[in-house]
Amino acid sequence: MIIDVKLVDLLDGTFRFYLEDLYRDKIFEKLRQKHKDWRLAAKSLDIDVRSLFGIRRSYEIPKGCKKIRYLSSKQINSILVNLQLDTNEIEKHITHIKLGQAGFRSRVNLPMQVDLDKEPFSTINRALAEHLFTKQYKTSVKELPQKFIKEEYISLNIKILPSKIESLRLRGLKPQLQTKEYYYILQYRNPGTNDYVEKVIPKRVIFNENFAKEFGKWIGDRCGGPHKIGVANKQTSFISDFNKILEVLHQPSKDISNEITCNNNFQPNEDLLTITKNIRYCKTQYGDYAYRIEVANKLLRNLVFDILEKYLFSILKNSKSEVITAFYCGLFEAEGSVNLKSKEIIISFGLNLNKSHTNEKVLKLLNEVLSHIEMLQLIGVETQISRKVGRTDQASLKYDIRFKKQDALLFIEKIAPFIKHPEKIERMIQIGGENLVKQKLLPEMNIGLIGHCLAQKTSNPKM
Repeated sequence: MIIDVKLVDLLDGTFRFYLEDLYRDKIFEKLRQKHKDWRLAAKSLDIDVRSLFGIRRSYEIPKGCKKIRYLSSKQINSILVNLQLDTNEIEKHITHIKLGQAGFRSRVNLPMQVDLDKEPFSTINRALAEHLFTKQYKTSVKELPQKFIKEEYISLNIKILPSKIESLRLRGLKPQLQTKEYYYILQYRNPGTNDYVEKVIPKRVIFNENFAKEFGKWIGDRCGGPHKIGVANKQTSFISDFNKILEVLHQPSKDISNEITCNNNFQPNEDLLTITKNIRYCKTQYGDYAYRIEVANKLLRNLVFDILEKYLFSILKNSKSEVITAFYCGLFEAEGSVNLKSKEIIISFGLNLNKSHTNEKVLKLLNEVLSHIEMLQLIGVETQISRKVGRTDQASLKYDIRFKKQDALLFIEKIAPFIKHPEKIERMIQIGGENLVKQKLLPEMNIGLIGHCLAQKTSNPKM
């Protein structure tokens, strides 16, 4: 995919620009001649005099250390309008571009073409092209197939096809399928043994507020690989609520695994062992520890969770605002953070760059982030997207959805009835959401019904 990058398309971003020295001197001489006084010039550009001097000479010396000064997008725009310059002219004299205030910088030649299929993920050129890609991309949602029912809530009807039973039979696993009122029980021989296993699959799942929240948590903090459904988190309420959903989905308690995973240098104390005494040490554990709950049920994963993920944005777009809000509350509990300094809420999506990733996979992630932004607009919340590349041993590519100031408070107000994560509640209060949280925060979330039977709990269904 080829992206044409021009200055005019970058002026709505957070990029910062360095002008060729001789051309910069020429520009500011024109400003001096036009306004006769630097104070008047600064006022006409809507910047303070000190900043004007800094960008005019291209550096400043805070605390005795010389620091290069770049022109922001806003400042470039002001100069263009003030002097009635041609954008094509000024872009020829831009020698370097910097990502934001603290980002890295690189030499550039504008205009240019960037081939996203070949451009490395960590370059400035890649960041510029992706910025344009986000503006050109048009989100689209899949049509929900007939297995989904549109009523007050979107529901998924689940069927175990004869072809699945036949494939197990051909493998010599002697499958037996029982149909109960609200769920299926599939029994088959465990490959390589004479033991039999049972897998329970609900007949129907309703994507209501409570399921939506837990599904959002799973999207953000899933664990266990492609054959399991599970989440990992340091908060016990995060784990216990997901456990309730597994029970409501009729998963037998004997099949639900609950443990603490620790890195090799951490020893959990008694306070951390109140939920489970099961400890597993794992060299890949991020941080000291995490609670982990999961169920091994490949059929449940394939027929329910994978299908819901595939049609997630279609489901959200056809759901009422409370369901959308609950989903993003769950995603925020899993992958969100609160910046106390800037008073922003951030939800992050990322890839480990130490692993091999194709351009297709990166753009797929970026498309998902843009679709999340569109879904948040459906509940009246406006957000921005930022891109970060880590250059440490844990190199990563991150796309952050950022809720700034008033939209952060609006988001807090909307998710308050669903939020239970104590650390994030405390941080939401610290950025000004105290009254919003206290007015709407519920003492206990009611899991409610998923499917017709779901007032019942079938912890150990009998054959």
